[in-house]
Amino acid sequence: MIGSAAKKVVFAAAVLLGGGFGMYETERGKNDWSIQTLGEVSDLVLFTDRQAYSLSTDGLLTFFDTTSQQMSWRKQLPQAHREKYTLRHLGRNLIALSDNRVAMFNSQGHIIFEQPLEGDGPSVAEIFKADESIFSCFVRGDDVVVYKHY
Repeated sequence: MIGSAAKKVVFAAAVLLGGGFGMYETERGKNDWSIQTLGEVSDLVLFTDRQAYSLSTDGLLTFFDTTSQQMSWRKQLPQAHREKYTLRHLGRNLIALSDNRVAMFNSQGHIIFEQPLEGDGPSVAEIFKADESIFSCFVRGDDVVVYKHY
């Protein structure tokens, strides 16, 4: 038999551990959320208070809306050369970069542009906004490509 003092300790622990982490419906997505992926996450970009992009190690890109707690879309990025991508954002758009290509997506999952990167070796991409114009610079080996706008 468990004594009454031990029962009180077990009850207090159960209340603290079990019931202490409840939340109201209005807090859903603000204080506690998770992202369902299909694979191990290799990169993650959180944007604003309601958007999260995740990338799995096998190239599955997903958009998660933290307000609705639902995955809005997912896309499989090309994996011809076992490419490893990194994610960045520019405004409301997402940039996925590998040594072989760079692509920009909007929050609805549409591809704004995709650029193959020619040459050998590691690549570098820089996309920035200046004076209401968007500039994109892609470098791989000795090859440099610069675009104004998309």
